[in-house]
Amino acid sequence: MKSYTAISKICLYGVRTILTLILIAAATSASAGATYKVIHAFNGTNGAFPVGNLVADSAGNFYGVTSEDYGETGDCAGLGCGNVFKLYQTSTGGWASTNLHTFRGGTKDGTSPQAGLVFDSAGNLYGTTWEGGLYGVGTVFELTPTSTGGWDYSVIYNFGASYGDGEGPQSQLVVDSAGNLYGSTISGGLTGGYCNNLSCGVIYELSPGPDGTWTERVAHSFVGTPDGAWPRGTMVFDASGNLYGTTTYGGNLSYCGGGGCGTVFELAPTGTGWVYNVLYSFTGKSDGSYPWYAGVIFDSAGNLYGTTAGGGRDSQCSGGCGVVYKLSPNGSGGWTETSIHAFAGTDGYFAAGGGYPVYNLTFDSSGNLYGVTYLGGQDEEGVVYKLTPGGGAWTESVLHYFSGGSASGYPFQSGLTLGPGGNLYGMTIGDSSTGDCNSNCGAVFQVTP
Repeated sequence: MKSYTAISKICLYGVRTILTLILIAAATSASAGATYKVIHAFNGTNGAFPVGNLVADSAGNFYGVTSEDYGETGDCAGLGCGNVFKLYQTSTGGWASTNLHTFRGGTKDGTSPQAGLVFDSAGNLYGTTWEGGLYGVGTVFELTPTSTGGWDYSVIYNFGASYGDGEGPQSQLVVDSAGNLYGSTISGGLTGGYCNNLSCGVIYELSPGPDGTWTERVAHSFVGTPDGAWPRGTMVFDASGNLYGTTTYGGNLSYCGGGGCGTVFELAPTGTGWVYNVLYSFTGKSDGSYPWYAGVIFDSAGNLYGTTAGGGRDSQCSGGCGVVYKLSPNGSGGWTETSIHAFAGTDGYFAAGGGYPVYNLTFDSSGNLYGVTYLGGQDEEGVVYKLTPGGGAWTESVLHYFSGGSASGYPFQSGLTLGPGGNLYGMTIGDSSTGDCNSNCGAVFQVTP
């Protein structure tokens, strides 16, 4: 593996050390009327440390991935390589899980998925692994349902055949109407410049062929400035087929210590490829910094919304506690950024240099926004929050303060999925159950606003 892998592991798995930080937070009450419960606890042998958003099928079952899975042998002995799971409701109203695939590592399988799954129109599931595969730098995989109720697993692409095709995918895939897959990697692509020999990542397209094989094409290779670096949020299509997404770093290098605070971008299709355009470069001030794993989502009027892990208010956390932002088309071909909420402590913050609303937002049918913060809140283990529009402003309410133990805590690398009845479903990485994870395997939870 290239050296970016070690850096990424520090960023990803270092969160376990962060769990012990002592944070300063004022105690307030959660929003009246909201209810919370854990519906599934991971214990190591059934997976550990879930990542990405849950995705639902038409029957109301949920599908997701864990980044680790204990009790394995061979290439995955020790921490394990992760798994793909299905959650379904039982006849008594509870929830149970079944394992669809356990990653084994090596050259024929992937290791450690870092993003959730996506369905195509035929009911097939697609996802990525951050490592493993033929060249050791990640894969794209497919799970196809069988007539007997099982799932067939196959790797449809191995990254690393050339450095230019990308390495280390961490974003959830998106599917277009023709069945093509789109995603991003945090390394690979063009070398030199801002990212030195690590490269800044790529956006890629995978197209299926009539013989069942898939062909990869790089839609954009990042160079750090002005386009950004380390894209890992989920991208989204508009009605015209343009793609929108974020980069964690890069952009305008005058900010965030010369490394750039991240960008929001657009990819517009042409007859021969894609045209890349930066819609906004963050400055690390009131507008936010570091969109981390958070992509953008559209409202019905064509505005974009997302979160940053830093920037905004800095009274409770040096460098800002993070923001929720809105990007609106300004009528002259550009976009105007507005911070609609700045985190300030009890509603979620990270004490060592910025806020930690690190994942995607979710809209309900009434236009309310929902999200989670990794840290902060009453018990310093994160919150579930709601933003309600009205009178030209947004009002924030905390629906749940995570408290750890059997109630779970630390929703890090996952957002919320809107389910039947308006219930919200998400995942945490810590404090859920006993077992091989020493009470830190993670959980799936339900919130009723």
